[in-house]
Amino acid sequence: MIDGGGSKRFEGKVAVVTSSTKGIGYATVKRLAQEGAKVVLSSRKEENVKKAVAELKAEGLDVFGMVCHVGKQDQVQRLLQETVRRYGGLDILIPLTGVSTMYGPVLETTEAEYDKMFNVNVKAPFTLIKEAHPLMKQRGKGSIVLMSTYAAFDPQYCNVDGHGIDIYCITKTALLGMTKGLTPQLAQSNIRINSVAPGPIETEFFNGMTNRMAQKNLHRDHKAKVPLRRRGTPDEVASVITFLASDDAAYITGENIIIAGGLSSRL
Repeated sequence: MIDGGGSKRFEGKVAVVTSSTKGIGYATVKRLAQEGAKVVLSSRKEENVKKAVAELKAEGLDVFGMVCHVGKQDQVQRLLQETVRRYGGLDILIPLTGVSTMYGPVLETTEAEYDKMFNVNVKAPFTLIKEAHPLMKQRGKGSIVLMSTYAAFDPQYCNVDGHGIDIYCITKTALLGMTKGLTPQLAQSNIRINSVAPGPIETEFFNGMTNRMAQKNLHRDHKAKVPLRRRGTPDEVASVITFLASDDAAYITGENIIIAGGLSSRL
């Protein structure tokens, strides 16, 4: 377990982390709060929110949780409004939402599946940024960290015999462009934006993908191509996210950071 080591890099800061009751999101909320931030976490499922908040509060951390479907603008607005009402402002935005509704040949993706993935994975982060921008501008500075994936650089890494999560990878490639594209305007408000692109990480999402592969009698040893010969952990990803969110990364913006144990990372 990686912790803040007593550091208080986020003392006086307010952060919103979406899709954050498990895995990388939960680890990120915990790390931010351990280092002094007031953190609002969210999920679509109320029971997950209650469980995560209870666990974190039991450790003495200053967190608050809300149910939020990030694909619905009114819920996004309510999330940010409640953040400001409760904590007085917003300094850090970390939209970690991602969904993959299809595993198989890419051209068999239905229109409904395609629309859902783009709505949640691309439109929702953009909406969150757009709604959060004036709030962060009021604070005089801010930091945004998006969640892409290593497979945005190498979709074939998750593809076996023509079966994969290609549309998901395409949406996450869009986030790499969003990071670059929004950098100049956000910089005018002293707001930085970066993204992280994790490789094989021990999460429910990654395990779910490998299970779907196994159901189709498709197998790949994802660790075999990783120079470090292992999967990463949510805490290791959270460490990079919180670095980018902190003033330690004050001169870093518009970058896409690979967290993949040495996998080749050229788009």
